[in-house]
Amino acid sequence: MDVPAFVKVAANPARPIGLNSIGMQRNNFDVDTINLIKKAYRIIYRKGYSLEDAVKQLHALNSQANPALNTFIDSIENSQRGLLR
Repeated sequence: MDVPAFVKVAANPARPIGLNSIGMQRNNFDVDTINLIKKAYRIIYRKGYSLEDAVKQLHALNSQANPALNTFIDSIENSQRGLLR
């Protein structure tokens, strides 16, 4: 299954364990962008929405067209094998 951008995966079988916020900091993502991606992660993995509803929520969250959030959303929408949830 596909893993969205910025998401860490661990265990056997694989499961998402959080965001790679340290990697984002090292790549000069600002704090606001990291917090926005954290909100998006919670929508996908913690809120219990269906994937279709979660993507709609992400588009609503992305009112300012943040490039990092666009990457996160695109990685979900362009998943070929299904999203690891």
